[in-house]
Amino acid sequence: MTLLGPTGAKSKGVDARLGLGLEYVPLVGPWAPDKVRLVLLEDGDPLAGVLVRAMVKDRADGAPSPVEIRSGKDGDLELNLRDGGDRLIAGTRMRRVVDGDGEADWASCWAASTLRRR
Repeated sequence: MTLLGPTGAKSKGVDARLGLGLEYVPLVGPWAPDKVRLVLLEDGDPLAGVLVRAMVKDRADGAPSPVEIRSGKDGDLELNLRDGGDRLIAGTRMRRVVDGDGEADWASCWAASTLRRR
């Protein structure tokens, strides 16, 4: 998911659940001044305990500043981020393969969202 918008923009449509294997859905408009509030879903259900990294490109040298948080018991995430800038929010869910063909021990599912606000 990539979202582009100005501060104060309406969030109509960006909160749609798409039914992906792993996805972020904004709980409030992602253009909120100081916080990004999301829920992490796995096959439509909240997913708790996933380590999520947010990279905010806000340094003068262009290097990202990382922020880490784990999704809450209801899959909720609240990231305190500065106004403006480019953001990459990414998380991975790893599961041991139980009924496989023996070619893989682990399966991973990735979700990432990018935001740009000026």
